[in-house]
Amino acid sequence: MKLIYIDPPYNTDGDSFLYNDSFNHSTWLTFMRNRLSAAKQLLSKNGVIFVHCDYIEFGYIKVLMDEIFGVDRALPHITVKTSTPAGFKVVNPGLVNVAEHILIYCMGDKKSAIKNSYVKAGYQSDYKYVINNPSEPVSEWTYKNIQNLVAEENPNIQKESLQPLIEQFALNNSHRVFATYGPHKPSERMKVGIQLSVESPSKIIAIERDDDGYHYLLNGRLVAFYESKLKVVDGVRCPTQRLTDFWSDLSWDSIANEGGVTLKNGKKPERLLKRIIEIASEPNDLVLDFHLGSGTTCAVSHKMGRRYIGIEQLDYGDNDSVVRLKNVINGDTTGISKNVKWKGGGSFVYCEIAKTNQTFIDQIQEAKSSEELLGIWQAMQERAFLSYQLDVKTFNENASDFNQLDFADQQRFLMDVLDKNMLYVPLSEMDDAIYAVSESDKALNKQFFKM
Repeated sequence: MKLIYIDPPYNTDGDSFLYNDSFNHSTWLTFMRNRLSAAKQLLSKNGVIFVHCDYIEFGYIKVLMDEIFGVDRALPHITVKTSTPAGFKVVNPGLVNVAEHILIYCMGDKKSAIKNSYVKAGYQSDYKYVINNPSEPVSEWTYKNIQNLVAEENPNIQKESLQPLIEQFALNNSHRVFATYGPHKPSERMKVGIQLSVESPSKIIAIERDDDGYHYLLNGRLVAFYESKLKVVDGVRCPTQRLTDFWSDLSWDSIANEGGVTLKNGKKPERLLKRIIEIASEPNDLVLDFHLGSGTTCAVSHKMGRRYIGIEQLDYGDNDSVVRLKNVINGDTTGISKNVKWKGGGSFVYCEIAKTNQTFIDQIQEAKSSEELLGIWQAMQERAFLSYQLDVKTFNENASDFNQLDFADQQRFLMDVLDKNMLYVPLSEMDDAIYAVSESDKALNKQFFKM
């Protein structure tokens, strides 16, 4: 795997995940250790893993990942602004929590694990000069203050209304709009140039670079043209800045229906996954998410030309990842679709784990009455794998005690007597006739597991 991203249960009581999201610390860490240890084995030699969490388990998961992947494999973690201090959040006492965290570890070279990336930025007022005659030799260049120039070209506009015009002028004339800044650790050649520039403080001079091309100096300071700040982001040419470890520009608003599925409080924006996939993978790379939820990782990977594997234990019904990926293939227009010019297409394969005792757990959870539970119990005696601690004969002889329990306790009891090691069909046992595994499913498993 070139990239693994997971958004595991946060170990809180506030999520609407169907996961047991209220483990104690030790149980949650054991839960995570097993999965992260397996993830490490799946990563390629230059692979990267991103783990999304909140402040509650951040310290614990950081220490755990240091142990599994190595302290020297850690990259700067990302803080993501997920909301604003408004609404119900500000009613509670103390600091308003508006951020989550993403831990990053790499298997290979840390310097090349994450690609340089750029995000949109506003116009910087330091870029306040304009070269009047850029086609002339450098020695003949003259310059003017950008605000004065724009004001002269728009004499009927009030000064306080000029800013949008200044920003647009800078964008349209980026090859001649510039700022100046002090050189950092100048070379000997640069020091000579700085001295010459200071001696003629109003003139722009050119100094040959040590590698190739020229540096431009004004009054001892380097000239930086605005065009170096411009890049194409999401199809728009705009001023940019290097991506940092604080992401405050990704909106969590209006993501509820992305992909045509909903997952209250657990869903992540497609733009978040787009950014992660962009900086940590290339087209056709393999991406894994083993806490798939509503399928954001796979949906974005599909739209961006990555191969992907998603794993999810829970069934979200109409909001399931399978439903979402079908929407993607059919030309889903939400999320990042416009930015990546997604029109639909492609395919995916999905498989479900063959259930044994999990079938009875599903039935118990969906039951509406004690009569239904008794019917399920009859079937369990014939086909379920029951706990060795249960004496079926004794249970049936004392069925009146079971009938006196309230409905929730009856459900809990029946789930407790099921052998949890047999929720699903073991791979090694699929040839046993008791499981009724079809020949085509056997063949698929043998191919998948290279048996």
